[in-house]
Amino acid sequence: MHIKQANYQADFTSIETIRRLVFQEEQGVPSDIEFDGLDETAQHLLAYLDDRAVGTIRMRYLKPNLAK
Repeated sequence: MHIKQANYQADFTSIETIRRLVFQEEQGVPSDIEFDGLDETAQHLLAYLDDRAVGTIRMRYLKPNLAK
């Protein structure tokens, strides 16, 4: 497994697919909460296993030393 910093626009399909499956379908999170309009300003990472995107995370910096 390896992790890379994602480009949100270029990697949107992988990011959206993983988040939709995990959060919306498995956990029942409404799409308007999961895709809240803050993705463009967040840092995104993608985890790959055998060159296939299998995980994602988004980090939003609220202060220089505080991320959510």
